[in-house]
Amino acid sequence: MVLAAEGSISLVEEHCRNLLANLAAFRTWAEAADVAAAEALIHTDEVPSSQSMPWCLIYLDSEGEGYAAEIAAGGHEFVFDEDGRIHILLQRVVPGAYANSVQDAERDLKNHVGKIIDEIKELTGTGDSCEPLTVTRIRMFGPWRFDEDMEETALGKIQAVGLLLDWGM
Repeated sequence: MVLAAEGSISLVEEHCRNLLANLAAFRTWAEAADVAAAEALIHTDEVPSSQSMPWCLIYLDSEGEGYAAEIAAGGHEFVFDEDGRIHILLQRVVPGAYANSVQDAERDLKNHVGKIIDEIKELTGTGDSCEPLTVTRIRMFGPWRFDEDMEETALGKIQAVGLLLDWGM
């Protein structure tokens, strides 16, 4: 059983999960038929051992940047500005058509991730599915290829890439 998200910290992860599931580019990458199918592939903090690929893991930064709240300047009430950093790890099996081509597999993954980033940039701050999460910076790390034992290798069967999202509310 997964507990419902409550409070400032867990809700950030849930907003990010909702944002991703509502992106057509994410659903295409994940080969998910709809938002509900996409949500089933997005996990917070841990990927269940029973989860097949593709999957997505979301977690707050553990280096002191995951969540912060500071009193906003001015005004009569004590209003807090909130911000932080969230990690997104995407992992999939390399599509069969690209299994023997590092260049094509990398390009295909980068094309998908680029479209996900483009949609995040398009939606952030619009009041659409990403609200109240406003992404202020996006960074990519990776991609990597692994074999079944998670040893990094150029022609590994598994491909992963990470995104760092700086956010504010």
